[in-house]
Amino acid sequence: MKRIVAPLACMGLLAATVAVAQPVASPAPFTVDALFKLERASGVAISPAGDQVAVVSERQSTKAYWAKESTLWLVSTKGGKPRRAVEEPGEVSQTRPLWSPNGKMLAYSAQTEKETRLRIIDFGARQKVSTLTPCSQNESIGTLAWSPDARQMAVVCESPLWSEQPEKPPTIIVASQSTLYRNASKPIYERRVVLFDIASARGKEIAKGSTFMSDDGALTWKSPRTLWIMATRDGDLAGLRFLSGRIAHRYDVAAGRIVATSAEMPVAHMPVLTSDESSFVAPVGGSVGGIGDVSDWRATWRLVPLTMRRFGLDGKPMPLAQQTTLEIFVGDEIKQAVAPAPDQRAGGTYYLQWVDQASGRIKALSPATGEWRDLTPAGMHVSRFSVSADGARMALIQGNVNQPNEAYFLDLKQPSARPVRLTHFEDDTRASYAVASVEQLQFRSKDDRFTISGWLLKPANYEKGKRYPLILDVHGGPGAAFLNSFDTVHFAGGHQVPPELFAARGYMVLMVNPRGDPTYGRAHQEALLEGLPPATLNDLFAGVDEAIRLGYADPDKLGIAGGSYGGWVTTFAVSVTDRFKAASANDAVIDFNIGGAVSYRGDRLTNYWLYAGLFQGHLFDKAFPTVNPMTVNTPIQLRFGLKELETPMPSQFVTSGLPYFAYLHAHCKPVEMILHPEDGHGIFDWTTLRDYIQRDLAWFDYFIKGEGDNPLPQRSCPKL
Repeated sequence: MKRIVAPLACMGLLAATVAVAQPVASPAPFTVDALFKLERASGVAISPAGDQVAVVSERQSTKAYWAKESTLWLVSTKGGKPRRAVEEPGEVSQTRPLWSPNGKMLAYSAQTEKETRLRIIDFGARQKVSTLTPCSQNESIGTLAWSPDARQMAVVCESPLWSEQPEKPPTIIVASQSTLYRNASKPIYERRVVLFDIASARGKEIAKGSTFMSDDGALTWKSPRTLWIMATRDGDLAGLRFLSGRIAHRYDVAAGRIVATSAEMPVAHMPVLTSDESSFVAPVGGSVGGIGDVSDWRATWRLVPLTMRRFGLDGKPMPLAQQTTLEIFVGDEIKQAVAPAPDQRAGGTYYLQWVDQASGRIKALSPATGEWRDLTPAGMHVSRFSVSADGARMALIQGNVNQPNEAYFLDLKQPSARPVRLTHFEDDTRASYAVASVEQLQFRSKDDRFTISGWLLKPANYEKGKRYPLILDVHGGPGAAFLNSFDTVHFAGGHQVPPELFAARGYMVLMVNPRGDPTYGRAHQEALLEGLPPATLNDLFAGVDEAIRLGYADPDKLGIAGGSYGGWVTTFAVSVTDRFKAASANDAVIDFNIGGAVSYRGDRLTNYWLYAGLFQGHLFDKAFPTVNPMTVNTPIQLRFGLKELETPMPSQFVTSGLPYFAYLHAHCKPVEMILHPEDGHGIFDWTTLRDYIQRDLAWFDYFIKGEGDNPLPQRSCPKL
């Protein structure tokens, strides 16, 4: 992969791999290579009888940063050691487990080096594993659904997000006569729904298009004759979960065609078909960033109180037994348990994930009474869950910032029952390296409007009373949050450099959830509409002050880093203060006017960055400030990806950052710019990422701790 480092001619390349420290004691310090060995639970499916749980564990793939390798396990809800569901050396990933309605078979998606295939485990007298290929070689397997008699399966087949493009002759672009603006964007996915007969291993395509979805609940097959297929409206973002509005297609299995399509249901989550198949139930509201009418982006950022709504098969609203409203933020999953059901007509009991102060939790709703119950405690983050057919048992994946994800079992028949742990991947993690500890910090914002929360990662060998160098790591978004998750706080961080690597080098890392982040209440979330600077000036800076006040951080050894929106925060922060001794921004939009102009799509205004840059008041009360490089003195490293997927226009990120870099470089300020032609908004290639990580660590080590060589070449500066 190409890596361009400006100024290229003057700078020698650092090693492309992160050095692995020779352990002097067990466990060893954390290294990048540890990521490829650590296993953690990521998916779960409980059997219809509730006696077995299929658990998916995952580890980082060496192929690409976003890629994972997964293994399928089986474990009894009574306890015992998990066992591999299938021993298949050629399968690098085993995901999407789904039990047949009778509980006798388990289907899953198996990824090999060359293809994705459907595997079915038959737990008969002799365990038999069948291999089926419902999708073509260049497609991946998405959502699965069994027929009620377990003789057929419906499968969503989706095309790859990227594909190799053949060489083309030179292109001449005339803006008014080309796709430079008008109709520049194409739908991201093309998906097919395939109906597959298990016995004959034959399939047929029953639906195709960009609007069909591949998320949990996209396929529902309760009665032998009817398969429900969920979709979004058409458009640039068709098929993506954050596009508001759901459309249900009813496929008649006997007739072999779609016989009805509902009107659009105004929900941002997946509707759930009621037990009598007469209606859908879904949460309305309880979200942020759902894209509805693009003429009013402000409305997408307001937290609409959650109300469970019932919709007829035509998509029109219908009365629900109780209308209960909660001011909460709803997560990705909602599931239904039919029995024991106080009101079969209303669909039984509904379970949904809600996110409370960065922690995912599970609520249960009885439509007959309108009663909500919290099933999981605060302080743990539930990322996935599965309910048995009789509604008596639940399997879930949960953890927190100090505990990796594990699979748990919850007996729903016992109101006071607590989740029972089924897996122990954490043991291997703690044996692999010296794990940093995390403390939650809570403090008042500088303007005294909000109580702000943050996670402070401490070195594994932390000594009480000692002050440490501190990195303020800022997440992307806006409108995202650092969740109460081990992987998020230890490995992901805010700018693609694992915080554990900083902890292993003697840093503390502070990750703050400022105003504008969801899950902390309506006022906290909607404060984003007042503009971005207040979050930096009042919340992020207050977090640094708190770490200093508590005696954790050395005020003379502070750094700041972030990616995307966090990159903008970084470039803005060093323009208003010199307290940070080093900074690193990964693919930031620095000048929103330039970035907005480059991302402009003519008559298709679909990007809130664009609105913020070109239309004051369209999203925010105040326009984005253009970061002023004239006031920057902090050594800052900039990284940009050059790959742009949508149009011939260059990336809005690098074009908005070039004036910032050029000014600092021309004035002999300590600045570096790293360009990745084959990567875009984020680094996918591991060789490229290793190189970036090494440069990032060396940058902070030199300018904060005075360790290592100066990463910048000596040069003479022009007199301006």
